[in-house]
Amino acid sequence: MRAFVLTIGLLLLAGGSNGDGTGDSAEGSTPTRAPELVVTAPPELADAAKRVDRLDRRQLGRLTRFVGLDDPGAPIHVALEPRGSAIESATPAWVAGFAYGALGRVVVFPERSPPYPYGSFEEVVLHELTHVLAARAAGYQELPRWFNEGLAVVASGTWGLDDRSWL
Repeated sequence: MRAFVLTIGLLLLAGGSNGDGTGDSAEGSTPTRAPELVVTAPPELADAAKRVDRLDRRQLGRLTRFVGLDDPGAPIHVALEPRGSAIESATPAWVAGFAYGALGRVVVFPERSPPYPYGSFEEVVLHELTHVLAARAAGYQELPRWFNEGLAVVASGTWGLDDRSWL
């Protein structure tokens, strides 16, 4: 029951956000510094790497603030893996990306990203970045999975009207 009440609270907070799940509602507030991203990708994923580089820095700063950080910390390493790579082959087909929060590393499979209107590659990247930032905000203590995933879903902007209706 306690987990349910905390989940409802999180979702209600998300309902009061500015639409991107980051709750940037304080007028005149000082922007939070965006995390620095270090992207690695093979040549065939150069376009996907450019998409990561073009992520809105203000949105990344709001993401940092959303998880409770004033400073995002060390650069986050984002590895883009092509279809057929060793790590892609060893990862279940339904996984579009994952994060190692304590290591500050994210792995994303651009070719597995959900197609519009079910999400986007950028939302997958934001979701995984949230896991790293949340780990930092928690002092690298383990977060309950339901909270960690819920936080990442809300922060990445994938929480929508359908989700609210189901809730």
